[in-house]
Amino acid sequence: MNNNEVFTKVVTHLWNQKVPSINKSGHCMYRGNNGTSCAIGCLITDAEYNPKMEDRPVGRIVTEFELPSLDGVNRSLLTQLQCLHDEVMTNHHSEDDGLNDLDTKNDFLQYVEEMKKDFNLDFDLKTLV
Repeated sequence: MNNNEVFTKVVTHLWNQKVPSINKSGHCMYRGNNGTSCAIGCLITDAEYNPKMEDRPVGRIVTEFELPSLDGVNRSLLTQLQCLHDEVMTNHHSEDDGLNDLDTKNDFLQYVEEMKKDFNLDFDLKTLV
């Protein structure tokens, strides 16, 4: 996938999932409870996933694990997508609120808009709302 396809997939995934992918302690997970996955976790195939990835930033997992699904994707973009999940989606709410919380939803949309500009990506926010 190219950068634009990755961005579209992740933003759409997180928007539809509504809640962050976290464990019972509230820590972000590539693969979380109830079948959830984070911004990067949704890009990693089942065959590529390794539980040892958990608690490691995306910059480390792309160097420590074989992840063909992330080949050629801008690492800064991946890091910002991880921040969208780990910081924006978990900032205002209890684990069950996610994008059902208005402040979180507004912050999410603002962050997505900034990323579009920063990475020169083509994505129409109207597809989400």
